[in-house]
Amino acid sequence: MRWQTPLPRPHHLRIDPGACRALRVRVTWGGGTPEGPSTGSCDGTNGYGPDGKCAAAVTAGFDCSSLVQYAYWPLMQLPRVSADQHAATAQHPVERHALRPGDLVFWHNGERIYHVGLYAGDSEVIHAPRTGKVIARVPLDEAMPKEHYYGATRPLDARREPTDAL
Repeated sequence: MRWQTPLPRPHHLRIDPGACRALRVRVTWGGGTPEGPSTGSCDGTNGYGPDGKCAAAVTAGFDCSSLVQYAYWPLMQLPRVSADQHAATAQHPVERHALRPGDLVFWHNGERIYHVGLYAGDSEVIHAPRTGKVIARVPLDEAMPKEHYYGATRPLDARREPTDAL
């Protein structure tokens, strides 16, 4: 897949959340930049393969927040980490029944926001689940534990753009 392919209007994202089923790009903890996939890192807990070796350091891909950052760049320069992405867009929350493609959806484990995805429409989300998996479009309630769903925001509203920009 070519990452720089322009999207047909009205989408303003580099990843069309309404069209892709599986992006066939690997997930790598700490990987990804606004320019595209990159190798990641391991931190003692995250980024390891089933064999216990640091898979992220040798696998090019995105993690959840870099995928979102890449999708919006350069239209909107979101921060790199999911909690910071929520903080940057929290002033524009979206009720679950009002979600639209391109909205950001977040999960929280009781201590912190730990995951973000792009709402794709039809109650599905595009997300980077964990190192070793591929970025995929899945049902929103199956992306992460349902009880961890934290909420959603509309990033373009954070730029004071019309809410129908997507």
